[in-house]
Amino acid sequence: MKKILALIFIIAMTFALVSCSSGEDKETADKKEYTEVNETEAYSGDSYFNYRTAETEDVKIEITEIVTLPVGIEGNEHGEKDIIAFRYNITNKSGREVTALTGWKTVFRIYQVKKKPLNSTAAPEKKFADIQNKKIKKGETVECVQAFQLNDSDTPILIKAVEKADGYKLIGSNVI
Repeated sequence: MKKILALIFIIAMTFALVSCSSGEDKETADKKEYTEVNETEAYSGDSYFNYRTAETEDVKIEITEIVTLPVGIEGNEHGEKDIIAFRYNITNKSGREVTALTGWKTVFRIYQVKKKPLNSTAAPEKKFADIQNKKIKKGETVECVQAFQLNDSDTPILIKAVEKADGYKLIGSNVI
């Protein structure tokens, strides 16, 4: 009888440990990418993100226009999904090697549906294809577009801005 009770106890503890560890791994995995900043405490660095502007040590990015392009419309003629396009101006503040594309990808994360990152797609305006990979000199500002395929047209978009300092730190977010 004692052996049966001991076996039941061992099985119960095994299930308890498995359920604890799987939840803990998921939570740890989420924290690896971002260090969340509590809304009530200010980010200690000089970096910030408000509704349209993000600024870090290296770049300042101002989103000047946000447009949704349905399938079949100019700029998304061959797409299978609607896209969201962000037109922006990016300024190299530090003199480090920055392009419009690397600057955007370093700062912004775009999500839809339970924090699933959206897939980037070709810019709707072909003139930006060459500009996005051009090195930006210190103090220079370049206009560019970054586009993403939407999972659906009803779910809000979450924009997160991060700064790479001892891992990625969230400097602001916005839902559109």
